[in-house]
Amino acid sequence: MKEWHKICRKQKHATTMLGARRHLHGRKHYGNGDEFLRSAADRLAYSMRIQGSSAEITKLVEGRCYRELGSEVPMNLRFFGMVHDELLFYVRKAKISTLVPKIKEFMSQPYADMIIPMETSPEIGDSWGKLSDWEG
Repeated sequence: MKEWHKICRKQKHATTMLGARRHLHGRKHYGNGDEFLRSAADRLAYSMRIQGSSAEITKLVEGRCYRELGSEVPMNLRFFGMVHDELLFYVRKAKISTLVPKIKEFMSQPYADMIIPMETSPEIGDSWGKLSDWEG
């Protein structure tokens, strides 16, 4: 973590795993001697790496779902929304056994320089209060 902060202080920006930048110099956090502002920039830089990368990965999965499952839209699959690192879909009951494994596969792919695949756990149900783990 300290190495990451050193890199961000030198570059005056933080990057996600896929290279998106968040510039920190415009906030005047670095270089003015104020420890409080420097600490805030360090937290922002570290948060950007984690949360920004998570958002990128989630958006890439959403795009892949549309590219590779587009023929299923809108009859059998509809994107409902995104909450943090979750993608929400309406899936026709008759298609759950074929579409959910594909979506899970897309979400499990390692991205950028990741070696370990992402762990995913799909849930299904007729309503938010009745979700249960998908047993594929």
